[in-house]
This record gives sequence, structure tokens and C-alpha cells, in this order.
Amino acid sequence: MKMMSSTFKQISLLSLLIFTLSACNKDKDVDDYKTEKLHADLAVLKTVEGSYTGYLASKQDPNINLGALKITLTATTQTNDSPMNDGGKASVQPILVAEVEFQGAYRVSIVGQNSFYDSSSEFHTDIPIEVTSGTATGKPTIERVTINGTISGSVMSGSMYASGYSSYGGTFNLVLNGPSLQKLSLAKKPDVTSNRTPILKTYLGTASGLTSGDTPVTLFITRPPLDKFTEIYYLLYPSSESLLQISFLIAEGVPGPGFPVATWDTTNGTLLARADFTASNGSTVTLSLTCQNFRLYETKYNFTCTYSSTLRPGNLVMIFKSK
Repeated sequence: MKMMSSTFKQISLLSLLIFTLSACNKDKDVDDYKTEKLHADLAVLKTVEGSYTGYLASKQDPNINLGALKITLTATTQTNDSPMNDGGKASVQPILVAEVEFQGAYRVSIVGQNSFYDSSSEFHTDIPIEVTSGTATGKPTIERVTINGTISGSVMSGSMYASGYSSYGGTFNLVLNGPSLQKLSLAKKPDVTSNRTPILKTYLGTASGLTSGDTPVTLFITRPPLDKFTEIYYLLYPSSESLLQISFLIAEGVPGPGFPVATWDTTNGTLLARADFTASNGSTVTLSLTCQNFRLYETKYNFTCTYSSTLRPGNLVMIFKSK
């Protein structure tokens, strides 16, 4: 019986050893598979690495040159935290980084971290940009610039536009290792130049709603500071919209609130602005200003603005008429 017991123990130990080795080999095979797939996927991305340059033409009129465009693609890897059901091991995945440079009336540079490319030659990237506001909310929001296209050989073809405005923006045919942005800009100037020199417009009017009578009010309109979103906004968004800044004074120099971003619809003549801030009690206060029949460049003006605040009931109505 002792002999049988000893033999049984030996067999059990041998079975345990075989099972352990088998499990180790299985884990190793899985890791090897992941490593091979990583290298294979990374190799696909590396086939399109490099800088592509050319011109961006308007979608509205392909004969209009918006400026010189350069897209630089770099294949690399990034490490991500894995869920606990995967043993908590960090995972590595290949990514394609797209650096986009544009030279029109001004220089724009943005970067897309997680771009997409596969063996079917399709390329796509969405580049998030934090902006003060593109919709006159007055709060930081995330807007996106989208680039779609294909890469065939040494040519990248596609379109660049603001997400949600695919009918605007431009199209391109870029060549790998083509001329630099500087050479392209010198060879062919943009057909569309931005008139974004600093401006200050002052309007005198009257306001009703504060007292029983009318109160003098002065409205100031300026351009927002130039930043990369402003450049992209004017380049890719509908030309019927423009970004401005608004502030006003009431009566004897009493300052009203300022709106860092206002959206002017140049077609319909509406000017919309909104700003949110946190009061001392922790509540959110919303300020808004809406103007009708607003024309920035007309020397003879006649428009109306309505200002409201959640801090006080009723609206402040401002009427501006040129004398």
C-alpha cells in the first residue's frame, strides 16, 4: 500500500508539473500573440509615416486656394491601463499621431493624437480644441476639426473641415516629402485673406428697464484675441458667422458685464452672446445679450439689443440709432 501511495504521489506531482508548464506555455503564447499583433499593426502605420504637403482648396469653390497645408504622420505606441479582469496588466497599442500645420493669412498648428489608418488606405483624425466658445455660451467647450481621406502611395487626398460643417472647409491632394510650407506659400499666395485687423466700434443708445425713464448706454464691439481656434474658425466655419467681443457702459460710466465671445450672423444680422459665472453662494448666474438687425460696418446703424440676467427679473432693452 505504501508503494502504491508513493507511486500515486509521484503521478500527482508529475501531473501538477505538466499542468503548470502547460499553463505557462499558454500564457506565453498569448503574450507572444499580443506582441506579434502589436508589431504587425504598428508596421501598417509606419508605412504612411512622413510629411505630406500641398494646398487646401475651398469646398465652396475648388479654384480658390485657402493656403498651404502640411500633415505629418508619426507611428508610435501608447500604454493604457487594463481592467482588473485582465489581471491589471497595462496594455500597449499602436497609435498614429497627426500634426497639422496650415499657412494662410496666419499660421495654424494643431495635433491629433489618435488618428486612424488601416490597410484599406483610409485615413481619419478628429482633433479636439478647447475654445472659449464657438456658440456664444461664454464657457470653455470642445470643438473638433476633422480630416478624412485616403493615402495611396505617396499621395494623401481628402478634406479638412470643422465637425458638423462638412460642406465647408477645404479639400487637398498632398505629396509625401513635398515642398515646405514656406516654399508653397511663396509660390502661391492664398486667394482668401482674412480681414481680422483689430477693430473697435462704439455705439451710443438708450436703455429702458432700469428706471422709469430711458438711460444712456454705450456699446463697444471689438475682435477677440487671435488664437489657433480663431484662425480655424475663420478658415473652416461658414463665412456667414464671425466672432466678436462685447461690453457696455450704462449712464455715468457704470460698467455692464463683458462678453468675451459673441457670434455675429452676418447674413441675418443677429448678434448672440452668453456668459456664465458662479456666484458667492455657489449658484450659476447666466448673462445673455441678443441683438437684431446688427451690421458691424454700416456707418448708419439702427439696431436693438436685449440684455438679461438670472440675478434680476425683467430685461434691459437697448436701442441704438445713428444721429
